[in-house]
Amino acid sequence: MNFIPSKCTVYCLEPDRAVPAWAPPQGLRVKAFEAADLDLHFAGDPQRQSTFRTFLGQGYRGVLVLDGALWVGHAWLTLPGTPGPPHLPAWVGGAYPYWLFYAHTREAYRGRGIQKAMVQWRLALITAPGGRRDRIYSDVRAGNVASRRALLSQGFLPMGTLTSLALPVPFLGVYPLCHWDPGAQHPPLPGAVTQGEP
Repeated sequence: MNFIPSKCTVYCLEPDRAVPAWAPPQGLRVKAFEAADLDLHFAGDPQRQSTFRTFLGQGYRGVLVLDGALWVGHAWLTLPGTPGPPHLPAWVGGAYPYWLFYAHTREAYRGRGIQKAMVQWRLALITAPGGRRDRIYSDVRAGNVASRRALLSQGFLPMGTLTSLALPVPFLGVYPLCHWDPGAQHPPLPGAVTQGEP
């Protein structure tokens, strides 16, 4: 069997960085993901419905962006006491409790600031009254320019690259393996220079 590793860029928001104020994109509604949303918005998408049911059961927090009854974006967050992101090995959750993951915007709604709003909403969830509790991390596929720009615009800084491989284990499912190189350079972003990244 041929396994192809996946390479992601990693970002970190330091504890002393202020969280930007945010508002939902115009005409859209942003809400916390709840169990009722599984049937309300994902009844026709059994794969996402199953994935999100698992996420809720693990204690992850989610955000849902709606245009009327249509979901147009979703994103998730790990917290202390929850497992790490499901696509990464378990040690990540123990060492890095705050991790933004699994964000997606419908193609027809891209370019409207939804990714940025979902980053800001999740940051607001983990801001203590006196400041942030800990560093916040996220990983993004190198080719996902919009998500990379959204993180940089919120004050996240490059923290190397993460190469991962999903290894099928008989009777146990898929076991994620990864190597994180904190000093590795990110591939350049096309267009204008963005803060912290070429």
